[in-house]
Amino acid sequence: MNYIIFIIAILLIVSKYFDCYTTSISIKQLSEERNPLARKIMMRIGIQTTIWTIFFISILIVFLTVFILLNYYDTLLYKFIYIILGIIIIYAQIAIAHTNKTQKLNKFTRLLNKFYR
Repeated sequence: MNYIIFIIAILLIVSKYFDCYTTSISIKQLSEERNPLARKIMMRIGIQTTIWTIFFISILIVFLTVFILLNYYDTLLYKFIYIILGIIIIYAQIAIAHTNKTQKLNKFTRLLNKFYR
């Protein structure tokens, strides 16, 4: 089961990298960022700095959650929850990266678009 946790952790980081990379190459102006919180941070510290700071923070969160899971919540229930939530987050990040790359909305980004409007 721990191997699956590590695989999910790696996939979370890799999918976040693709999300950040495709955002990095596709956003040229602040108005192109749909997330209002990210847009506000981008206004303060810059687009690229925000994108890669978020990536770095994401890596720290993944390491911290795996550490806490394996050292303090080492039960099948918590591991199962981690795996399910991880798969959902991986799907979301890949969907966003796909839309950034292709400029075509998919089911997830269509829903996200409605949320941000």
